[in-house]
Amino acid sequence: MIFLLILFGNVWIWKMLSFNIFIGSLVILVSAVSFVTYKNNHKTIGLAVLMFTLVLVQIKTTNVKSLVALSETQKIQSIQRMSEYPPVYVHLFGKTVWIPAARWFEQRHEYRIITRLGNNFSEVIDPNLYFIASHPRETDSIESFEKFPFIALPLFALGLVGLIKGKNFMLLVVLGILPLVVSILVGTRNPVGPISLFPLFWLAIYIGADKIYTRFATKKPKVMVGLVVLYILVFVQTIIYALN
Repeated sequence: MIFLLILFGNVWIWKMLSFNIFIGSLVILVSAVSFVTYKNNHKTIGLAVLMFTLVLVQIKTTNVKSLVALSETQKIQSIQRMSEYPPVYVHLFGKTVWIPAARWFEQRHEYRIITRLGNNFSEVIDPNLYFIASHPRETDSIESFEKFPFIALPLFALGLVGLIKGKNFMLLVVLGILPLVVSILVGTRNPVGPISLFPLFWLAIYIGADKIYTRFATKKPKVMVGLVVLYILVFVQTIIYALN
């Protein structure tokens, strides 16, 4: 029950299914295989192949922008910023040596790459992106919608800690590090978000929910029922909000 509730009790999976049935089905398949791999401590070869396919699909459906190229607006902004840099110089052996700091920061490709990768990184790891539609840090670079009910955030945190403490390091690499690196490199301009990260979020939320279930199911069943009902209500509210 928890498996299905977490897998289908979120707007993100339905957005993907409505956007492209193949993408949605692939994400469901990868999530199911990740569940089996986690539960039975299987090798991650099959999961890695599926995740690699999902990553390729994400790249294909993402509006990948150059890490160094500037739009006309960005060029104008760069020129304006360069004019605002104060003159930088040092005195060496009685001579004044001028340092072109403005060019180093505004025109070096390395600086642009690092800056844009940093921006992508901050967007991809921002919990707001997944649980409260990026509010209050909305951005035009990515589709903003509540991918998971906000009530799932503590479950995700609890499950992620459990996943990190687990012994299957390769599972964490395949589900977390690989899609995270790809999402940072290609950016976040995708109609349905960084889809390759869905299995990680889903599995972490499931692990967190399963820990809560194990604790309350037998000792305090009413509490467990109340939590399930609350999750469903919040999910319904999220759907209504997404449709408006």
